[in-house]
Amino acid sequence: MTAPHVPVTSSTHALAVTMYVGMIVLGVAHATGVISSRAVQEVLASPWEEIWAGLHLIGPIMAAAGALAAAHRKLPIYSMSAELVGCAIFAITKGTYVVCLFTVYGLEGGPSTQIMGAGIALGCAARATQVGLELSRLVAAAHATTSPEPAAAPTGR
Repeated sequence: MTAPHVPVTSSTHALAVTMYVGMIVLGVAHATGVISSRAVQEVLASPWEEIWAGLHLIGPIMAAAGALAAAHRKLPIYSMSAELVGCAIFAITKGTYVVCLFTVYGLEGGPSTQIMGAGIALGCAARATQVGLELSRLVAAAHATTSPEPAAAPTGR
């Protein structure tokens, strides 16, 4: 049984997709060691720093793949789930980065970087929430339209 088309009301924002792609580039640079964060190195001991760098790459890849694939699906539950998980992972890794910056430098070292990182983390958390709510609505609508009709009550004959 295939589910009927249920329209997605939360669009895939160009800003979000562009940010995902930019964060993939940043994640590749972190994962390959091209760039590194001294604050993350000081706070997270190995292997946690490598795990952080890997998740910093995996989160945006999942989010971008899910967001881009959702537009081409009749019922994009799996694609939206990938974007949801990717956004949540990226929000956690970016939040960890902000905590590391604050731990090492306090408020005196790079507050603009801390504010920008916190904004990205909160934006990803907000997008994950938006996708999660939309996903719940789609699943409920799909179940409502594909559920069998309730049995008729006996007539008493």
